[in-house]
Amino acid sequence: MWCLDAQLSESSPWHGHDVYEFVAVLMAGGALSTRDGNWPLRTGDTLLVPPGREHRFSVVAGETIRVRLVCFTLSDANAFLSPQLIGRLPATGGRLTQAGHADPAALLTLAASLREGLDDVAALGDWATLGLLLARHVERSALVPAGAYDGRLAALVAWLDEHLDEAVTLEAAASRFGMSRSLLSREFRRHTGLSFVGHCNRRRLERAAGLMASGDASVAEAAFAAGFANLSHFHRQFKSVYGLTPAAFRRKIRDDGGLGAPAPAIVALR
Repeated sequence: MWCLDAQLSESSPWHGHDVYEFVAVLMAGGALSTRDGNWPLRTGDTLLVPPGREHRFSVVAGETIRVRLVCFTLSDANAFLSPQLIGRLPATGGRLTQAGHADPAALLTLAASLREGLDDVAALGDWATLGLLLARHVERSALVPAGAYDGRLAALVAWLDEHLDEAVTLEAAASRFGMSRSLLSREFRRHTGLSFVGHCNRRRLERAAGLMASGDASVAEAAFAAGFANLSHFHRQFKSVYGLTPAAFRRKIRDDGGLGAPAPAIVALR
């Protein structure tokens, strides 16, 4: 795995490679182009280019692109990331995916904690951070068809993010947003790619991971603050998604500098 910040004032050549390329957009401008479309770069967005997908950064005259790039091989992913997460990554030769995020500033802070020049001996804390970033990306980039309830479901997802520390049930959410239980269950999975419970658990895991990485919260404090009532359940869910126990994640990311580590200087992409 390697990581760098790149600043481009002109378009890059078309190229492809045998690694995944994860992109966090530091400043809006230009686009990431593939042979089947252009993906505008918006501050705080993330993009994931699978191996074998030809692409280039397209820069309009007078603009500058600033991105953070993280590249990793599938073999490294199999060694350091959870099987559940790997199974949700686009396959070799697959389509590029793009995701917007509810809190782009927090995501960029998390991305900034990955240091430049990483390789196959990268610290587990860095892999844990990348796993968290990728989990957020695949959660937000699920490609779903437009539907009659998308506006209502988008409002529901935003509302859930503000009430993760509460015991919100499918029945209560359905009543609040004027849908039947069965309709909400079906449309929620179509909209997010996860069941109602699965989505809430995933967002709670992300919140707990963020609290442990960026603050002084203990494992238990992070779990309860994120809305988990059962620590054993939290431990099992966390390890299944991030490949580390919560304690190991907290220890490694802190031992390796954590989110307080300074971000590397912007460098030119050659």
